[in-house]
Amino acid sequence: MGSVKSLDLPPREITDPDFPFPFRRDELDEGGPVLPAAVLYWLILGFLLGVGSIWTYLASGTHAPEDLLAGLAISLGLLPIPQLGASILSMIAVALFYEDRRTALARIGKITLYSFLGTMIGLVLLGLCCGLFSLPGLFQSWP
Repeated sequence: MGSVKSLDLPPREITDPDFPFPFRRDELDEGGPVLPAAVLYWLILGFLLGVGSIWTYLASGTHAPEDLLAGLAISLGLLPIPQLGASILSMIAVALFYEDRRTALARIGKITLYSFLGTMIGLVLLGLCCGLFSLPGLFQSWP
């Protein structure tokens, strides 16, 4: 959701001092980034999930193809960690290589915020479900 939700940013300033208007929303950005910040984030996240999968494959010692799938399952189970890593790496890449850093960092920040909120909601729901199933005697009458 953070990848596509609109950003409420003020218009960019015009760099030409002779331009009659101080701001222009319809200016074409011909020298924009090669990758939008959201695409950069998702590519880095996919890369980190692949690294987790390959790490498990190499660490298993048996080098069975199933270890790649097990590594992917482990990486997806620990998804908030690769998401945080992807956010940090994306912010570093934006700070180093992007001209319009403010917009790109706002986009990555929005993705990170929604990832964090989704993680917290998921943990609360998981805790509630586990809490219900751990109540003593609640499900003893079930066949």
